[in-house]
Amino acid sequence: MIKKQSKNSPKIEKSDQSASEFHEMHLKKMDFEIVKKILSDQNLAEDDFQETEAGAVEDDRFLELTIESLEDGFKKASDLLSVPIKELRYKIAEKFLKNVDGEIVEFQKIEFRRKLVSGKSQIEISVDKLSAYFDVVFPKTVDGKETDEEYLLNRIKKKNIKYGIQHEEIKKNVLKLKENYDALKNTIIAKGQPPVGGEDCEVVYSLFSNFEEINYSEAKGKSLSEILNSSLLETIKENYFPAKYVSKGELIATTTEPGNGKDGIDVFGNPIKAEKGKLAFKAGENVKVKFKDDHINY
Repeated sequence: MIKKQSKNSPKIEKSDQSASEFHEMHLKKMDFEIVKKILSDQNLAEDDFQETEAGAVEDDRFLELTIESLEDGFKKASDLLSVPIKELRYKIAEKFLKNVDGEIVEFQKIEFRRKLVSGKSQIEISVDKLSAYFDVVFPKTVDGKETDEEYLLNRIKKKNIKYGIQHEEIKKNVLKLKENYDALKNTIIAKGQPPVGGEDCEVVYSLFSNFEEINYSEAKGKSLSEILNSSLLETIKENYFPAKYVSKGELIATTTEPGNGKDGIDVFGNPIKAEKGKLAFKAGENVKVKFKDDHINY
């Protein structure tokens, strides 16, 4: 039987009152006050549900109980809402003290609602296509069946995701759904392999190695390599440096070859081309370039 608080019932005193004030009230012994607030009928039509952003259908009924024991509250809420305890969530609205037979007892006013246990979930793909995840996964599917590994893998297969499927992570998430009976958000399901860029060329020998580039940069405001790689005659004239005379066919510089890097692969199984390393020098006029033994000769 559900009891509603009558007008003649003693008022609930707040916890900031002193213990002596409680003793002066001489309250009679009372059972737990249960105030049932159900905003809609027990048997709701689909039109009476609210659609959430995640695509889940939320039961908008809730129950507010004034109780001493949270465990007792879960049992009462489960019976009154006809919902299994594992599907209930709660929020403490208020805590207060009450004088019961001369003893000060703490009570709680708690709101119980049914968890979102089923709904639609979407597979999201990152912009670089290197990761895929469920925006939300519910303990139950839309048709009311328990969410299991087979169901999730079928969803992944339909999305044409082939590479880097996180089987162990999916198993752990299914276990969490069964244990906690709570929806999981942003659960990773696949990881691609990002490409690795190639190594830049390293200077092995240079005719200009004798220059102290640090001092030159301080004096001219630009690095020596920036001047050497410039194609603007004005820049060369403005930032002159000592000339070096070479004979035809003389070696000017030697560098290693740029690395090719390692191609990656996205979650759909498509290759992602890696960027090659950068050259140390640009060949200017009358400069020939030869490749020999994994080196570049200028």
